[in-house]
Amino acid sequence: MGGGVLVDPIEVAARAAWAHKEAACAAAGDTDIPPHLLPWRAGSPVAAIICPQVDKQQALTAAALAVPGFGADAIAVTVDAHVTATPVNPATGRVWAPGEMQRACDQEGACSAGLLAACLATLLVRADHTVELWQRKYRVDKTTGAVHWLDPADRRREHAMTSLTGLVPDTLRDCFDHPTVWDGEVTAAAAAAGLTDAHARALVDCATAAAVAAAVPGAQVLLAPESAEAAAIAEWCASPAGPPRAGR
Repeated sequence: MGGGVLVDPIEVAARAAWAHKEAACAAAGDTDIPPHLLPWRAGSPVAAIICPQVDKQQALTAAALAVPGFGADAIAVTVDAHVTATPVNPATGRVWAPGEMQRACDQEGACSAGLLAACLATLLVRADHTVELWQRKYRVDKTTGAVHWLDPADRRREHAMTSLTGLVPDTLRDCFDHPTVWDGEVTAAAAAAGLTDAHARALVDCATAAAVAAAVPGAQVLLAPESAEAAAIAEWCASPAGPPRAGR
């Protein structure tokens, strides 16, 4: 994304997920959307990944490959979730365990009673382990499928947190603690093959997209090529003939 425009990664990710939520509910009624991922590199999204199921583990599997493979310096992940002002589950007398909020909302009427609220939660995790969180509560009209947002769109977020813990933020932080695919050896191999850095980077991006798709069957992985050359390589990679070899 050029032109000197300041891009806010968490806003780009959140707004894309909101639009998907509205379209999904308009088509199928009150339905959760699967996790969305946007890995970022040097200020631009390098790919968009949509998991096939409403499953946070699929998002974490995809992120574990996408961050080192794309050489990402940040990743945004949006999930359908629930929030509450009550830290203790009144049914158990203990802190909410994983999955309890979903069951309470779906089976026990906790959302209708106001104990819980459905939300889209977008986490942006950076290589320095800081986290930004943007949650937007909603309800869905059971008759029309219209999404009614209960929070304004002009900010409900927390900045640069280092204290936020849990399965998702901790696992995403861990993704940045592993070597990236794009290292000195790859650069040297690309030069030996007569490839430009941009050409080699585009090939690695294609390989990473294929790895994510293989690890999370059914995932949509859409590359965002950085140049016309990268776009052509992405098209070749997606074709039955496969990517072009050096000198082809």
